[in-house]
Amino acid sequence: MFLPLDNLQVAQVKSIVNGFPNLLKKGRNSADAFVIALAAVTGCIVITEEAADGSLKKPKIPLICAAIDVRCTNVVGLMRREGWSLH
Repeated sequence: MFLPLDNLQVAQVKSIVNGFPNLLKKGRNSADAFVIALAAVTGCIVITEEAADGSLKKPKIPLICAAIDVRCTNVVGLMRREGWSLH
């Protein structure tokens, strides 16, 4: 799914990158800031399989989400939240 960027998302991306400059280090996925920003401005939940452990040197999605008060979970958490069961 592709959504056009709006001014709120752009401002949120700038805030994330300014707060976590190591997020854009060479070899890292630069889309993370955009995913988190979209969730922040729309009230969505970020679904990621990244571990919550991380440092400011190598910030992970859950660390950034927690820092800016964006909900974040993994696939199992999504399944529990939605009440899915596998038979």
